Amino acid sequence: MVLEWRHRDRTQQLEEDIYDTEDDENIGPETGVTYALEVIRTDTSAVLHTDTNISGTTITVTEGNVSDYEGEIKLSIWSERDGFESWQKQERTFLKLRSEGRVTESGDNRTTEDDEYRIVEA
Repeated sequence: MVLEWRHRDRTQQLEEDIYDTEDDENIGPETGVTYALEVIRTDTSAVLHTDTNISGTTITVTEGNVSDYEGEIKLSIWSERDGFESWQKQERTFLKLRSEGRVTESGDNRTTEDDEYRIVEA
């Protein structure tokens, strides 16, 4: 899973509108900014992966980083500067499957009677 984001700089963004598009260019970053991310299981809040002191705007989270867990996970990414974390984290929750998931005609994920997600066998 490859994650990409753009730098933002509060000191340079005081008067212009910022639009979120794929063509957005980096603004900044502020001096000393790094990024951190965390991947957790939503059912137990167990941390599957953390990464800190990221200076760029891209990171690859490999299958091995998030173990063999299969189910719903939450990914959070935030900036850090001078010992402070950003006020708002970017968080996304999604279903992580080891293989392509099976879905119903309405697009819902199929599960077994034991609430295990069904996958397409390779």
